Amino acid sequence: MRLTAIDSVHRGLLSLRANWQLVLVQWLQTLLMVVLTIAGFLPPIAVLGLHKLLPFEGTPEDWSRLLNDILSRVPQDVGGCLPLALSVVAASLIWLLAFFVYCYFQGGIFGILASADRQAAPGHPQGWQWFQTFNFKDFHGWGSRYLWRYFWLVNLILLVMFAWAMVFVGLAGLAFFAAQRWGAMAAFGVGCGGLIPLFFGTLVLALWSNLAMADLALEDSGVWLAARRSLHTLGRRFWAVLLMLVLVVVAGLIGSIFFIPVSIGLDLVLRDQFMVWAIGRAFLTFLQWAWSAAVTVGLAASMVSLVRSEVTQETVE
Repeated sequence: MRLTAIDSVHRGLLSLRANWQLVLVQWLQTLLMVVLTIAGFLPPIAVLGLHKLLPFEGTPEDWSRLLNDILSRVPQDVGGCLPLALSVVAASLIWLLAFFVYCYFQGGIFGILASADRQAAPGHPQGWQWFQTFNFKDFHGWGSRYLWRYFWLVNLILLVMFAWAMVFVGLAGLAFFAAQRWGAMAAFGVGCGGLIPLFFGTLVLALWSNLAMADLALEDSGVWLAARRSLHTLGRRFWAVLLMLVLVVVAGLIGSIFFIPVSIGLDLVLRDQFMVWAIGRAFLTFLQWAWSAAVTVGLAASMVSLVRSEVTQETVE
């Protein structure tokens, strides 16, 4: 049966409740991505000596001398380029590893969610136990099986995003040309007139990419099939998918309403007690990441429910 947006969110929340361990998995993914991303910057920083800038305090003359010293480390010949080139290669390998980690986790998370939705009763199941399916063996199995699926899909999404970003650049260039040729009002008209379709296109791209990620977890899916089928689903269920995204934004705002005042209060009350402040800040960061992970997994589960209902409906028809 075809699900409404609210029905999909309901099933997604039941799946989230049943497989709550995915929140911790999503949290771990975020942590690993942050660590690996930062680690990728370390080799070039070490080679160029940029780490000296981090704790540095001094006069403008001291800063000038330090910057000149760092610039002197930039190689002037081919032989001197080797350490810098090796550091760039090392950084690229670390970031590539981060990308593979991301795709592995996405494959595991969406694989579990698709399995949970598949085993649950269709329609409106009353208990979350219908969706309970998480275990680490299955997570690893889905992650390993779908790693390359998500690797190529994410690359496709990034390629489309890059092409769309070039449209933004082209619009900016056209507005600049109009300003030089016809004046500020012409540039304003070109910019404002182009921003409306560009904004709508960006929204469609965001919705399509989320649907494609969910569709890819279906066993009969593939990269190109998920890309095409998610576009078809978006065309038929645009307002339902948009409503789900709005609910996610609202959930994020609810988290901000709670965490921002707590963060400010923590800084004000414990600013003279560094250790207590550091522990409180770390705990608050953990809670923020956990809330964000829960919202992310909930959206993914809801998208999986919607996509599965659409694919099932097409099969019936």
